[in-house]
Parts: sequence; C-alpha cells; structure tokens
Amino acid sequence: DLSLKSHELKHQSYLPSQNRSRHKNLYLIYIPAPPPRQSPVTEQMEGAVEGSGEGPTEMTLDITSFRKPGEKTFTQRSRLFVGSLPPDIPEEEFKNLFSKYGNVNEVFINRERGFGFIRLETRTVAEIAKVELDGTILNNRPIRVRFATHGSALTVRNLLPVVTNELLEQVE
Repeated sequence: DLSLKSHELKHQSYLPSQNRSRHKNLYLIYIPAPPPRQSPVTEQMEGAVEGSGEGPTEMTLDITSFRKPGEKTFTQRSRLFVGSLPPDIPEEEFKNLFSKYGNVNEVFINRERGFGFIRLETRTVAEIAKVELDGTILNNRPIRVRFATHGSALTVRNLLPVVTNELLEQVE
C-alpha cells in the first residue's frame, strides 16, 4: 500500500528556494516519519521475549559504576533540558522519569511554556538518560531531552592541539 497520510510524511527538498523557479522538473521526495522510539532496554527485553520464549530478565546496574574516579558531581555539564512537557505534570512525576539514573539535584518546571530542567549526578549518567528518554511518549506527546546550555558559558579558541577538554575542566 503506497498511500501515505499527511501526518506520516516528512517533506525534503534538495534545492534552495531561490533556485526552484529555474528548475522545471522539481522532484519532491517524501520520507515516512519514524515511529515513536522506545528505550533500548525495552527493545532488548522485547527481543528476549520473542526469541527465547522466556520472559524478560531483570537487569540491575549500580549507577555509581558509571562514575569516573575523582569526577565532579552535579555540575553544569550534567544538566538536562526537557521540552514538550505536558502542562499539568507534577514535579514528583518529572523526578520519577529520571529516578532510575540516580540522585537528582536541581528540578525546575515552567508549566506555561512546557519545559523543565533537571540536574543529574554525573555527565555520563546524564548522557544515558538523554539517549533513553529523548522521544519518550508522555501523555500522548514525545518529550525532547537535550543538554542544557549555560548563558555564561565560555568559548575558548586558538588553543594548542595538546589542550584537551580534560585539561580545561581541571581549570574550573
């Protein structure tokens, strides 16, 4: 069945808008929108159920095993922006979304504009949470999880190649 509904389509045009009038044979390519994502853990568990005939196995990870020795905790680098939040989400439910990733420090929700911020213990844990929760459906809408930007962040240029991010972080 080649019929596609308009809400399943993503429009792609490979010509800049100013050049379209010069090209008589303009082809539009329609790409079906991807289905909503589930977290990788859920997909693995479903695969285990289908392939082996057994139920999903429970896996427990100690979140502290993701912490590097001497790594700072609750830094700006572990702060996440969460967009497309339902306006009526309680703070406790927002925290519970991230509870499996360890301790939560800072929580802020702007219900009028539908976004929030949350600070997790380490950057590594925040990266895992971002990958697993981005696109998760919450009250019939996919949430967006990104790393939060900081208004007073510095941009440093013209450094020697031997200067690494790790060296710059030690300056903090």
